[in-house]
Amino acid sequence: MQNRPEAAYRRLLPLLDRGEQQETAVTRLLALLAGAHSEMGEVLKAQAVLSEAYNRANKHRMCPALIDVLRVRAQVDLQLSLFQEAQYLLEEVLLLSRTIGYPYLETKVLYVSGMLDAQRRDPAAARERFEQALAICERLGEELYRSQIRRELQGLN
Repeated sequence: MQNRPEAAYRRLLPLLDRGEQQETAVTRLLALLAGAHSEMGEVLKAQAVLSEAYNRANKHRMCPALIDVLRVRAQVDLQLSLFQEAQYLLEEVLLLSRTIGYPYLETKVLYVSGMLDAQRRDPAAARERFEQALAICERLGEELYRSQIRRELQGLN
């Protein structure tokens, strides 16, 4: 969120698996690691981490981690201009996040959906998604995404 993927990567590295262990807590961090790789332009590394993260989250039925993995995968698809694939993933994970009642993840998915709509040059749809995400942030008292979403909304004007 601060446009410092190298710093995020450096902070995540010491937290990763030790040896052959596959720690559950680490599975939750893999989406963040993949996002850092993606933002650093290392798309192939991001995709490899996402594949591992998906397999681990799916194997252990870690629904919130799975939602985050698929959200980041959609971000990578968006980065590669694979709009249809990104939209499909985002629709699926938005429904899933609402089904399990996890509004913070819903906010993150709505934010990426707004980014997709903005890249597709559909400012009305982007505005709607950003406003939905902003409303959840305000309800939760969440500030990190709220400030980013406000910037994106201003950029649509």
